[in-house]
Amino acid sequence: MDDRRDRRTEVDSILIGMGERYDAVITLADGVFPLIAQAEGKRDRGFALVRTGDGSMPAVDVSVSELDSDRVGTADGSVSLFWPRGDG
Repeated sequence: MDDRRDRRTEVDSILIGMGERYDAVITLADGVFPLIAQAEGKRDRGFALVRTGDGSMPAVDVSVSELDSDRVGTADGSVSLFWPRGDG
């Protein structure tokens, strides 16, 4: 435990730096969902699947709108609002 109080914040993605850790509650419907770790400013990424029911496996290069969202959770527990891609 790091003695930080839990503060629930709803976000679309989480920006995680080296050595940071997060406790997360993730709510999913039934199906198969991609879990993607993408290096900031790069095209490289890690890809895994979360299966909660029947469904087809998405392509490894699937586009995930949450990675382009303006609602990004940060280490201090806040939600950072970034300029939409291409506007800033």
